[in-house]
Amino acid sequence: MNNLPVLIVEDDPDHSKTVIEVLKNKANSLLEDFGEIDFLQAHTIDEAISSVIHNRPSLAIVDSQLGGDSKAGYKFIETTKNIYPDCLFVIITAFPESTTAERSAKCGAAQYLIKPYSPLVLVKTVFTLLELAASRKALHHEGMCSAFVEKLRI
Repeated sequence: MNNLPVLIVEDDPDHSKTVIEVLKNKANSLLEDFGEIDFLQAHTIDEAISSVIHNRPSLAIVDSQLGGDSKAGYKFIETTKNIYPDCLFVIITAFPESTTAERSAKCGAAQYLIKPYSPLVLVKTVFTLLELAASRKALHHEGMCSAFVEKLRI
């Protein structure tokens, strides 16, 4: 199970580094099944969109508030889901509201985490979603192979 890039969209470079360090250092036992994971960083919406287009990540961990816009992360996910529906998303927010779960689901996020969150919750969330991404990728590949075999039978 290789080639599952993970994009971190966070305007705070220190928090972005922390997320990557946690996933690299504390998640070895859970994430080793995925082989080498490429952790990508974007600090602005423009960088994030460019990264999605060029790298096609399996998972994006997105801060809900980017550049002072409290809805930027949600808007990014909505836009990106239309361009690249295979990407799974996690919203990270420091502003827990009663509508956080609803807003996250409505924009297309598979999960949301409220800061401060435990490293274990982050690792388990990423592991679960990478398993899902890998399964979807395998099913898509299997479906393409089946369609090709059917065409050969004609």
